[in-house]
Amino acid sequence: MLLSIPTLLLVAIFIFSLMGLLTLHAWSRGAREQTLGYLASTLLLAAFGVTLVSLRGIAPDTIALVLGNVVLLLGATMNWTAMRVFGGRAPHLPGILAAPLLWALWGLTPGYYENLGLRVTVYSLLTAVYGGLSAFELWRNRKRLEVSYLPALVLLVMHSGFYTVRMVADHGISLEHALAGTGRGTRFFSFLLFESMLYAIGIAYVTLAMVRERAELKFKAAAYSDPLTGIGNRRAFLSGGKQLLAECSRRGEPVALLLCDLDHFKRLNDAYGHQTGDQA
Repeated sequence: MLLSIPTLLLVAIFIFSLMGLLTLHAWSRGAREQTLGYLASTLLLAAFGVTLVSLRGIAPDTIALVLGNVVLLLGATMNWTAMRVFGGRAPHLPGILAAPLLWALWGLTPGYYENLGLRVTVYSLLTAVYGGLSAFELWRNRKRLEVSYLPALVLLVMHSGFYTVRMVADHGISLEHALAGTGRGTRFFSFLLFESMLYAIGIAYVTLAMVRERAELKFKAAAYSDPLTGIGNRRAFLSGGKQLLAECSRRGEPVALLLCDLDHFKRLNDAYGHQTGDQA
């Protein structure tokens, strides 16, 4: 069954906008987590870019074919930046602007409008590269993340893989033929929109889950440690002690407890102040 392209375009714009606004809301309600901010920009740029591309035949080709794809590629670089920031690295401005600027400069050349297949190949290549870079950012920082990153990694690899396949499997179809439901590439274009919607929903969900899990780990670490020294507090001692007693009981091993006390430490605080006592 062939789905209606105009309907898919409207649904795609709606889903990109909705997921972008929800992610932006999560960013504003939280601790201004940069990852969510960049991901929200990814989804909102996708909605704007698809809207511009859909204006083919209504707006000038410079807007629909050049600016629309520039916005979509900027969204792809924002996705990479979101994963980069989540891994603890700073945004890379040259990397963010490289693909959009390359496409904008190409759009100024006369041959840009003549070869639809080449435009599809180049766009798919750039999207696949930034999808791969996004996955690489998660993989290279996997040891420090301490969260369940695997769903996001799989999603990014599949998204990048889809556009890799598109480079050789899709030779492009004009928007006029796609909207009319005619032409060789109509089915692939329908699947492209469907995959984009599933990816938008999936990446928003798993990224929000990763951000939330990391925040919970930070709160748990703060609840189980002393803010001055960083060592475990009473709650950590009771929790760890309970686990240790249960483990030693299971193995039939003895348990030892060592207590240390500093005599007359109060005198140091009284004589030199609590700041000196904290340093000591």
